[in-house]
Amino acid sequence: MKLPPVIALVALVAGCDCGFKAIEDGSPLLHDGAGEVVAVSDVSIDGPGNGCPGPVHSADVDTQHEPGSYPSIAVESDGTIHISHVAAGPVPGLTGGDWHDARYTVRRGGAWSSEDIYTPGVLGQFTALGLGPDRKLHVVCYSYSTRDLIYSFKGSGSWTTEPLTTSYNDGWGSDLAVDRSGTVHVITFKGASGTIDGEWLYLRRVGTAWDSPKVLQTMAGGNGPRSGIAVSPDNTVHLSFSDAQGQLKYVSGKDGSFAQAQILDTGLGQSCSSDIAVDGQGQVQISYYDSTNKRLRFVGQVGGSFESPRDLDSGGTVGSYNAIVTTAKGDLWVAYYDFTNEDLKLIRRRSGSWGQPEIVDSAGHVGRYVSAAEGPGGALHLAHLNVTLKALRHTRVCP
Repeated sequence: MKLPPVIALVALVAGCDCGFKAIEDGSPLLHDGAGEVVAVSDVSIDGPGNGCPGPVHSADVDTQHEPGSYPSIAVESDGTIHISHVAAGPVPGLTGGDWHDARYTVRRGGAWSSEDIYTPGVLGQFTALGLGPDRKLHVVCYSYSTRDLIYSFKGSGSWTTEPLTTSYNDGWGSDLAVDRSGTVHVITFKGASGTIDGEWLYLRRVGTAWDSPKVLQTMAGGNGPRSGIAVSPDNTVHLSFSDAQGQLKYVSGKDGSFAQAQILDTGLGQSCSSDIAVDGQGQVQISYYDSTNKRLRFVGQVGGSFESPRDLDSGGTVGSYNAIVTTAKGDLWVAYYDFTNEDLKLIRRRSGSWGQPEIVDSAGHVGRYVSAAEGPGGALHLAHLNVTLKALRHTRVCP
């Protein structure tokens, strides 16, 4: 396919009240004959040796069929960036209104490219991506068309897709992690047919077979907001989720056996999305949204015990989408969506002390559905939705 000339977009430099400049770089886009973006030339996000040229860089990296909803990001040690997400717009040649296609976007060798994970028309939502020790990619996604949780994996070839559950409304609020042995761990919400009741489930794939789902929490009411999953080096699985009473819960276990859930915070409402990470000392760190008071919250362990929860940001409606990352240096990053101002924000904890909230992207309506991962040089990589331009957006923040 012959490509028309590259269309270079004008770079915008926007001021930021956080003490540094946030740079919105409109990287050149390569279009096909139908005007769809098929690749993005973006060589400026890396410094020497995949380090950080600094300080912040943002770019739209997929624009086909209104992509960027519910992204999940992973970054390899060589700087390769993997993102699963959902394209929420119409697909050419298909009828029936908007379609939600699970998409995969990757950055290799200084260029971004994207492809469908599922056949167009198989509707997707709530994607979660994990990278195995063998570099195999694993993705789960809720299918609107079958009301099931769908699992896909990819090595060096094409995507292989299979239904993971076959009950009504399985797959809301899912998250996925892969341990050092290649075992895939999933938390997901299963809704009951015809009701708003449901239950949180844990699933595990050892080798090529899935264990039977394990019920973590039965709920009378509730809608399964985003949950969190992380795996320690010793393969202990850590899970965060909320219940219908607006309580944040934490549970951990190994080999499919879990201890009783701990209640970490209460009065949060029924839209308490959370994310979870484990630091280098094995301490659990959780960011979450208090939908009652419209604020971003945090609770973490010290010496194996959880300290009292605290607010991280309460300026407006903030944190409904949040992501937490522990760094190799022992610091914490929490990225989150500012609904009031339609911005992507970040707050950091260095040497045990929290800083102030920072705006890292404010170019239009951005930051929704944010997902985060650490990359080479200690850089933070964020995937989120550019609502204004209906695009998948990537932001890199230097440490």
